[in-house]
Amino acid sequence: MTQIIKLHGDIDINNVANRQDITDIPDSDCCLDLSDVSRIDSAGLAYLIECRQNLQQQGVNMSFRGASEALLKLAKLYDLTDIFISSKG
Repeated sequence: MTQIIKLHGDIDINNVANRQDITDIPDSDCCLDLSDVSRIDSAGLAYLIECRQNLQQQGVNMSFRGASEALLKLAKLYDLTDIFISSKG
């Protein structure tokens, strides 16, 4: 069963260091619900990708849902759209 983890507010350079480490939460596959994320910058994107990579190393799959148009545009700049494209809406 996939665990849903809902993120809220801004995920940016001003607060990414203070966010709880997502890799400490799941013990099974998880999906980050980004629908309540109001703002994300490149530091926030890097945080999400790093969490995903750390979980993959532990054998846990992480997917995303609710990615905003702004996040998809940012991901496109870094050629990461495929990670988020199925999560739109």
